[in-house]
Amino acid sequence: MLLDLSYLSYPLPPDIQRLYEAGDFARMDRVIRLRLDDPRVPEALKARLRVQTELAYEILRAYPYTQAQMLEILKSHVKDFEEEELETLRDDGTLDWRYVNGEVRFKDNALSGLLKTRAEYAARATDPEVKNGAKESACQLHEIIAKMKANGGVHARFELHEQLTIRSDRLTPGETLRVHLPMPIVGAQVKSAALLGASHPVAFLAPEDALDRINLSLPSIRGAAAHDLL
Repeated sequence: MLLDLSYLSYPLPPDIQRLYEAGDFARMDRVIRLRLDDPRVPEALKARLRVQTELAYEILRAYPYTQAQMLEILKSHVKDFEEEELETLRDDGTLDWRYVNGEVRFKDNALSGLLKTRAEYAARATDPEVKNGAKESACQLHEIIAKMKANGGVHARFELHEQLTIRSDRLTPGETLRVHLPMPIVGAQVKSAALLGASHPVAFLAPEDALDRINLSLPSIRGAAAHDLL
């Protein structure tokens, strides 16, 4: 089923908003289903609630790890990791977490984020490739900082390959699938950006000065969409 994201501008009912903010997704889903079955509820609000249900589904997928699971993951990937460190990293905002149905859940990329942003933990990584990669990244960063200090700035030209694969259980036969892929906004730190190619016909590309520049393409519902950016 296609969802109209424009309904995100429609405010949630206060009780559902409270449930969402509290992470009580089980009760929120139950309340939403009651509203969707209620003929007195306006269709616009029902559309907003359907979008909210989808958002909640994605949040549940994005925060899969309990505190015990996260601790076990960190202990297996970071040498001599202690539970007190987990609490510190949670409190200082390094590890992304939220409440899900009354339980603390951690983001699916919490480990990779920690090792990429905290050199002291990358140095303790049990995987030699992670440790060596952290050293290389640190050297590159120091070189860039030195150039910025010497020249007042730095310029970099790079090519970005982005791919989006559509899950088979999210496809509905007979429906047109509209895929939204981001494009850089030209300005500030970006001097120029151009679309080099795409695996499917591009239906719309917002102008460079658009506040929210999105590449819209219409691929087959059986395929994946990919585009290259420069």
